[in-house]
Amino acid sequence: MHALVLADGDRPTRAGLDAAWPGWDAGVGLVVAADGGARLAADLGLAIDLWVGDGDSLDADDIAALQRDGVPIERAPLDKDQSDTELAVIAAVHRGATAITALGALGGRRFDHALATVGLLALPALRGRAACLLDDRTRVVLVDAPGADGRPMRRSLAGRAGDLVSLLPWGEAVEGVTTDGLRYPLRDETLPAGPARGLSNVRLAAVATVTVRSGRLLIVESPATLAPMTMPQVGDAAPEVELPDESGGTHRLSDRRGEWTVLYFYPTDDTPGCSTEACEFRDAHDDIRGRQADVWGVSPQGAGSKRAFREKFGLPFTLLADEAHAAADAWGAWVEKNNHGKTYWGTARTTFLVDPDGRIARTWPRVKPDGHAAEVLQALDEERAARGT
Repeated sequence: MHALVLADGDRPTRAGLDAAWPGWDAGVGLVVAADGGARLAADLGLAIDLWVGDGDSLDADDIAALQRDGVPIERAPLDKDQSDTELAVIAAVHRGATAITALGALGGRRFDHALATVGLLALPALRGRAACLLDDRTRVVLVDAPGADGRPMRRSLAGRAGDLVSLLPWGEAVEGVTTDGLRYPLRDETLPAGPARGLSNVRLAAVATVTVRSGRLLIVESPATLAPMTMPQVGDAAPEVELPDESGGTHRLSDRRGEWTVLYFYPTDDTPGCSTEACEFRDAHDDIRGRQADVWGVSPQGAGSKRAFREKFGLPFTLLADEAHAAADAWGAWVEKNNHGKTYWGTARTTFLVDPDGRIARTWPRVKPDGHAAEVLQALDEERAARGT
């Protein structure tokens, strides 16, 4: 059973939660309000199933109103060793919750309260249960390893490409950290307490995973909507691309290890600038292929648009449909634009040359279509010569 615990920190909005973490309230079977957290229920359109607390943050009239509505009340003494949020979490566990999401648990007027709430993720009662703290800017979970069976703990992190993911030791050093689906991978590594090496990683796909052999690792996620992605730089590992062509076939950049790839992002099929750029790559295609390289063009339009674009101009290279702009996000090509006073988001005309080892060899962040294919071909020759190939 999925339980919501409503705390009395900064209050997220339903619109904000829906935008940042779609499906956050899926399968909810229990809502427990921790004292003043009861006010959050009305904001989110939730019915309270249980109220827990000492009553120092909610008026007596409000508590009486809850009682009149038939909400069970578990009153705690003012002089106690547990926070109201901790009491609410334990109450949810006692009522059979296997997953707990705490809302309104971050921010607030007192930093010590927010820090203590983060510490609740390490409660013994939550061992083996999925628990997180959530608002419209942050999701916090704790991986506590090893598991009861002595094996490493693995956590799947569902979200969107471009979300920020920070990995922070909670206490002593965390050992055996391995990630998948993040821009800066870790492979069975140690994250010591203190240094911020795990700060601000980036999710590359809808699901990333983190595996921990031992220690407590705090995972703090921020939605991609808070900040645009930065463009990968020369020498960086190329973010994964996994997109369909016009026939529905899936193309993965990781499958092209051992070959060069010209990956170019463009705004719209069959528009003047994009057509010029595509036709130049068409005319240079044989020369590019002769250098053990291929061209992939990526834009947000779907399969039908790609098919028509290819047929109209006889394009011989791969066109990929990035309809959810996941690839453009991951490569820093999904940007805010302004046209005649109208602001909107779209794909920036950007090109990358990816080497056979899967790393960025060249970048062109502000492409002008005329002459661009010749620039790429020259760069390809220079990079191959530097590597003696």
